[in-house]
Amino acid sequence: MIPSRKAAALVLLAALSLRMYDVHAQHTDQQIAAILMVANRAEIEAGNLALSRSQRRSIQNFAGQMIAEHRDLYQSAVELTQRLMLYPENSRMSEAFRNEGDDNLARLNAADEYAFDGDYLYQQVTYNQQLVHAVDNTLLPSAKNAELKALLVRARVIFILNLDHAIRLQSARVW
Repeated sequence: MIPSRKAAALVLLAALSLRMYDVHAQHTDQQIAAILMVANRAEIEAGNLALSRSQRRSIQNFAGQMIAEHRDLYQSAVELTQRLMLYPENSRMSEAFRNEGDDNLARLNAADEYAFDGDYLYQQVTYNQQLVHAVDNTLLPSAKNAELKALLVRARVIFILNLDHAIRLQSARVW
């Protein structure tokens, strides 16, 4: 498949996956915590795969940054849930993000060495767009606990910076 058609197909898949859950549904703090943990775990796993598969220093540096930032967010979410005695609870949205993360890993594992870096960057753009959208339209408006809201605001900044970084790497065609 030529790159532009492949990119268009991936955009369509990403758009369809967003429709798997109601972005305006109300979520409990327990569900929000689960969504945050699932999404960060998926980003860590994708970053680990990129570290092992990419041949380019710029992609490896980006993947290392992704791992560090998302590991920190994940750990913060775990500590917050333990401190507040919030027991993460699955929802349609957490399952959609889990499935999307698993699908992304499967696609990246199937990518040949020449397509991997571009596919990884594309996956980072689409997944972080989904995360920002979810935080803005569902998670922040639904969150009740002030500490959880603060963590979501911090996560949102990281998602936006990662999105920007991935777009800049794509535009520079460093891969």
